[in-house]
Amino acid sequence: MTEHTSPATAPDILRATWRARLLLCASVLLVLVFFLLCQFIAIPFLNTALSTVPPSHLTAVKTMLIGFASIASLVGLGTILYGRKILRKRQYPPGNAWVWRDTLIQHGRIAVRFGWLHIVTGILICIIGLGSSLYLWRLVDQLLPRSSYGKHIIILQQKSGT
Repeated sequence: MTEHTSPATAPDILRATWRARLLLCASVLLVLVFFLLCQFIAIPFLNTALSTVPPSHLTAVKTMLIGFASIASLVGLGTILYGRKILRKRQYPPGNAWVWRDTLIQHGRIAVRFGWLHIVTGILICIIGLGSSLYLWRLVDQLLPRSSYGKHIIILQQKSGT
């Protein structure tokens, strides 16, 4: 607050806490570790495991992959709920929010725009999560070997004469 502003006209500021900063650092570290695990462990493991999966276990593998992709939809749902909280309070960030730096509290029309921005972003994240689930479902079918056509289909191979 400067010497020209009175306490009545001073802007509302939500102060940062060490817990919020720790949470942000932990979240960034967790996302980085998750990305590295997927890149260097999960993808090579899935490539080798899918080549040896019997057709009877195909549904379990598909369900597991869709479960992982559905986590993105849960993140989108959380973003939508946070946006609704902003709209309900008409204040951004909403009361008792943890911020990682001192943040000016926005009221009114600007807060409503932030709320709608969170809702639209959450819907997009949900669509991407559900779309990746469907993509993974189709991808597993394409990665599996084509040798298992069913028990009633016989493939005849012509031998070359010697």
